[in-house]
Amino acid sequence: MWIFLLIFFLVSFAYTALNLSLSSTNTVLGIGVLFIAIFSLSFYPICVQQTNQTLDTILHQGNIVSSISLIQIFEAIALIFLSISHIKNHYENTPKRLFQWLTVIPSLVFLVGIVFSQTYVFVNIQNFSFLSIAISYALSVGLLLWITVWVLQRTIKKWSSRAELKLLIGLFQILLAMFLPLIVKGIKVPFSQITIEGLPLITTLAIVLGFGGMGLLLQHFNIKLRIKKS
Repeated sequence: MWIFLLIFFLVSFAYTALNLSLSSTNTVLGIGVLFIAIFSLSFYPICVQQTNQTLDTILHQGNIVSSISLIQIFEAIALIFLSISHIKNHYENTPKRLFQWLTVIPSLVFLVGIVFSQTYVFVNIQNFSFLSIAISYALSVGLLLWITVWVLQRTIKKWSSRAELKLLIGLFQILLAMFLPLIVKGIKVPFSQITIEGLPLITTLAIVLGFGGMGLLLQHFNIKLRIKKS
């Protein structure tokens, strides 16, 4: 189960980093990273009270992946609409300053992942005070996020390219949330002893076709924006 939750966490981390990479100023970027670090630090009293038994109980619940998938689908849809509004505002002649703060909004699944991973750190690290571990963890998350944003801005220099990639990540979150519960649980074939584990072929085809269609739509959307800008 850990591997599937880790996949959710990494994808939501990528979305959050790409979102922050679209910040209009370093001040907005700094506030976004600081918010996540403070969020992590503020939850440490709750994380400290958890044990290995708590984590095992949560991980052995059969519906945990389905529940997170449902949250991720609704979250991804909402964030995609916000992203489209942000892109449109960016290319307007008089962009509204309120929209620049959309880059501060992190993925909810990423925040949940911070709480889970911080709990795991507290359970497995000994001989240090809880406060020092919490501060170190919050600083590590903030620094990792800042470095990732810096790398993204240096490797993908075009703002529009990072915006398109963020939309693709959001759409990939929906596909992941739709198919990952099937991979975890498997599907029983009626009137037989056969269980199809994961449906890898269908999943692969769906992702390939989905990305192909999304790429065409985003390219069309990008062309329209460039024409409007010119």
